[in-house]
Amino acid sequence: MPQIHLHAEPGEYAPVALLPGDPNRATRIAARFDGGLEASRLVTSHRGLLGYTGTVDGVPVSVQTTMMGTPTTTIVVEGLLMLGVTTFIRVGTTGGFGRLGIGDAVIALAAASASGIGVQLGGGEPTAPTADFDVVLALRSAAEA
Repeated sequence: MPQIHLHAEPGEYAPVALLPGDPNRATRIAARFDGGLEASRLVTSHRGLLGYTGTVDGVPVSVQTTMMGTPTTTIVVEGLLMLGVTTFIRVGTTGGFGRLGIGDAVIALAAASASGIGVQLGGGEPTAPTADFDVVLALRSAAEA
């Protein structure tokens, strides 16, 4: 086991992982995979960090809860990187401003945090991590469809 928090092995997660904070949301997402929850594989439930792998339209995908906040998300993402995940898509609630309403979908190109993680990721300088543009465009196209 190359990491200690997820209690999983390389190959148990798909290259693409959806990341909700809420464990219940992870289960609800896995229930929407091809064949429903019964066809999905529970990869981990260690420490309540529910993770599932299944397929969507035949394409392998995983969902892994991150719980609340930057510290746990950082731990989970680091573990998933060690397990071979290459694309991370945060799904769930977010703060917003302007004309956003409850239930609106947001596909963000970048995000800033007041938690201090931006300084860590930026090598001592504040930064707002930027998403892969191709992934953003694919999500936008899927949302429009």
